[in-house]
Amino acid sequence: MAQSEEHYRAAAHSLGEGFLGSKFGQSSLDQAEVSKIHRIETIQRRLVGELHRTHGDDGHLLDLADIAQRMMNVAARLYKISALPEEIAKVLKDLFDACIEARSYVAFIKVSEIGLVFKIFDWSRVLAGAEKIVSDIEGQDYPMAVQGVWELAARGYGILGDTENQKRAQLEIVEQDLKMRDQVGQASAEAHWVRTAIGKLRQFGGNKERIAKLRKELRELEDASLDDFGSIPLNLDVSELASGTIEVFETLTLPYILLQFALLSQPQSKTELEKIVDESSEKFILSSLFGGNYADRDGKVYAQTGAKPESEEGKTDWYKAQSLLHLEIHRRQVVAGRIEPARQTVMANFPIEQRHFLPIVRNSPFVQDGYHATFSLGFARFWQGDFVSVANLLIPQLENAIRYVLKNANADSAKMMPDLTQDDRSLSSLLDIMRKEIVKIFGEDLVHEIDLLFNFRPGPALRHQAAHGKMTDGQCYSPDAIYACWLIYHLTCLPLIGYWKEHIGPQVEAEAF
Repeated sequence: MAQSEEHYRAAAHSLGEGFLGSKFGQSSLDQAEVSKIHRIETIQRRLVGELHRTHGDDGHLLDLADIAQRMMNVAARLYKISALPEEIAKVLKDLFDACIEARSYVAFIKVSEIGLVFKIFDWSRVLAGAEKIVSDIEGQDYPMAVQGVWELAARGYGILGDTENQKRAQLEIVEQDLKMRDQVGQASAEAHWVRTAIGKLRQFGGNKERIAKLRKELRELEDASLDDFGSIPLNLDVSELASGTIEVFETLTLPYILLQFALLSQPQSKTELEKIVDESSEKFILSSLFGGNYADRDGKVYAQTGAKPESEEGKTDWYKAQSLLHLEIHRRQVVAGRIEPARQTVMANFPIEQRHFLPIVRNSPFVQDGYHATFSLGFARFWQGDFVSVANLLIPQLENAIRYVLKNANADSAKMMPDLTQDDRSLSSLLDIMRKEIVKIFGEDLVHEIDLLFNFRPGPALRHQAAHGKMTDGQCYSPDAIYACWLIYHLTCLPLIGYWKEHIGPQVEAEAF
């Protein structure tokens, strides 16, 4: 068998047309054979009503667009684009016109793309068809499908340099988002579509007055969206855990109270967290299929997450976001079952003050000279239950303390600015640019916990909240904030554990009298 004949047979078989007869020529095919190979006859007969779908409405032409795509894929292997048989071009043009007639928007877009790629249509034909298919729409059609046509038109007008019509098409794209707003019932969903419209108007440029108007509407919708949120009660029985904590702390002397308090919990294993997330996503499949929006107390969306990525490379932030609920429950358990019972039990017997922490902060490599009073005062306020003071004292210190540790490890955390001045990196920059150096010092699990508690959004992001004055009084008493302040105490004491019995404990004992 000639090589060209093998090629044609393989092409025809790939379309499910069986095998061809032996009358193949080397240079041309008769019309019947072309029709079989490229599904021309199928499309033609459907368009004139001689063939019907086995189920569904014949007016939906997307399946014919798929057949046309397969037809053109084979044609591209058989012919040069400049020498496509007229029968192929004709049937694609007929399908193009049928899509317009039936207002089959998605099929129209696909057929237009096929025609443009294979140079059967030029942009003037596509744009004329686009204008026709979206003309005289009375609002009953699905806005996202219509939007796709306007996006195609905007691209075409841009290629042709017709900026006026391109701008008109871009505004119509935005209008479809606003029509989607009108088709949803919740204020939070309406706010999503208004926010999407604002983003596109900014991308297109100009439109300042329209953006200002939409932003005003967005603020009103965000405020109204607060009524859409509800709370889910979470009942944690930590009575047994709390009882055990009380029994331990009732028997300890002050030096070992302060040591044991630093060891009340350990950072969650990053590997175990990811394992929990994977198991949860397999059990609750919908949680993997959809992303989410996170809103602040004013209803403003401050973070967004996507669906589960297919590639391992893109899963880092997805794992972080999916870990948040588990970590929130863990922190609640630690605060309610360990930190608070220990603190209240001890304070009923010892009037702990700032001076008791001076031996710890003076000896800790986590606390830089010049910050001893700040840390010791913060720890004292923590034990005294003044969480508003402690949150605003300690949380802002974490970033500089990490920089200080890096400096002592000969890792330069400064960055060079364009004008050759230098500035210190923020916590987010440290965790991004210098994560390897930080992990080498603190360990992967502890760094992961610092990231998810103080830096990562949509997590609590307490560093950002405290640094920008966004922590309310109530948030300072939240389990996240209390746990965060305890974690800073944990970081301060961690390098001193091996020296506690001989050096730190006696100094704390001396401060007690």
